[in-house]
Amino acid sequence: VVPGEVVLDDGAVDDGPGGEVVAEPPNGDPPRVTDTRGPDVVVRPAARSGKSPHPTPAAATPTAARAAAHRRHRFAMTPRYRPATCAAAHRQGRSLAAMRIDLGVEQHQLDWPELERRARFAEDAGFEGVWVFDHFKALYGSPEGPCFEAWTLLAALAAVTTRVRLGPLVTGVTYRHPSLLAAEVVTADHVSNGRIELGMGAAWFRQEHDELGLRFPGAGERIDRLDEALEVMTRLMTGRDTSFAGRYYRLRDATYRPLPVQRPHPPIWIGGGGERKLLPLAARRADVWHGFGPVAELARKSRLLDRLAVDAGRDPAAIRRSTTLSLSQPWDEVRATAEALFHAGFQTLVASWPSEGWSRLEEFVGKVLPDLQQLA
Repeated sequence: VVPGEVVLDDGAVDDGPGGEVVAEPPNGDPPRVTDTRGPDVVVRPAARSGKSPHPTPAAATPTAARAAAHRRHRFAMTPRYRPATCAAAHRQGRSLAAMRIDLGVEQHQLDWPELERRARFAEDAGFEGVWVFDHFKALYGSPEGPCFEAWTLLAALAAVTTRVRLGPLVTGVTYRHPSLLAAEVVTADHVSNGRIELGMGAAWFRQEHDELGLRFPGAGERIDRLDEALEVMTRLMTGRDTSFAGRYYRLRDATYRPLPVQRPHPPIWIGGGGERKLLPLAARRADVWHGFGPVAELARKSRLLDRLAVDAGRDPAAIRRSTTLSLSQPWDEVRATAEALFHAGFQTLVASWPSEGWSRLEEFVGKVLPDLQQLA
């Protein structure tokens, strides 16, 4: 990981706790959070006020024409999610997909206008998805700084965008009962007209749990809870009358309406890299696996995921592979890393918001993004 880079939650809790890796703030404030994987690191806010010091690009400024386009889109039908699409394409010998480049907008220490601006910019610049993280407090700088809740924020971002996919990397399973989470996901899917991605993980930040009075069980139990939670949510989102008696969750004659826009449900992303429990879970339940680490390690774990998927009776090609892309390296290195990941089977890259700020991101959009989107 590049010092100063912002990386979304990888959720890797099986072989060690996962978490955000964030960058040095401009004023030199010490970090407020100890990452249990290593030294303290913090993230750079755009500015003390939460607003970027750079002028808003013209394309990101709301206009009457943009508002009209937004209204037209809201009543247009978006493609429904088909979990078998990738596998079918693979069997027919077709390319699974071109490289998809998304953007993490990281809500630490940011106000709503800045987050809206980031999401609108991502849409206008040609990114295909926008991602937030799932925490209830800022993990750097002032502990009294803002940090908006993930799923209500996603619904708000859905209302001010028209095209980009939207999701959390990743939702901590310990924060919400899966019945409540299913209702939040479906609501956001309707607000977005079918653009939600359901990122799920086993959580990692013990301090946050302790402060908020949330139980933080061991890694093994958290992954088992994730497995049960996905079963509960899938049942509720597919319209089945559900009675479920699991070890951690119980439902009795439960239903939820409306059903999601995407059928059978929004794509399920599972984040993490633990080989003993988390990757086998991803092999059984994930539509997308989001990993984290060096290219060689990701490629090795992706091959392991292939074998685990076969053992689970699934076509490995049905599980899309995703990881995070640093924008703080020299551009030739960014291109080389993206190409290596693509050839290793990673078809989605989530670009981390660069610690260098808006100018670096705009340079990426102008100089590098078009090249990466041509990978196929």
